[in-house]
Amino acid sequence: VYAVKLAQTLELLLGSLPERDAARIEFPARTDLVAFATPAHVEQVFSNLIVNALKYSDPKTPIVIEMRGDRVSFRDRGPGIPAPVLERLGEPFNRGGERSSARRGHGLGLAWVLSIARLYGWK
Repeated sequence: VYAVKLAQTLELLLGSLPERDAARIEFPARTDLVAFATPAHVEQVFSNLIVNALKYSDPKTPIVIEMRGDRVSFRDRGPGIPAPVLERLGEPFNRGGERSSARRGHGLGLAWVLSIARLYGWK
């Protein structure tokens, strides 16, 4: 377990994105927020949330990452998660229903994010 600087981790991830995707991301408020975790876990959580926001929202809309207090939030303007999928959020192989059928994925990303969050007591 290390003291992971969250803004620095996000900046590195954003720098590795293709230019068209990076241009959609707004990350206005960088703080000195630190998480005591395995760096790879923090990267996996952030990467999954960014990729999902890019995948499931309109390519012409921004994705906003905010750091406030002890929280990091990822907001997009996607269609939202259908209620039946939301009820099972975090379960393996739970995908977005009809809307996601044309998109690649196996429904494991958010299950992995949830397992990492549980490991560290994150919400």
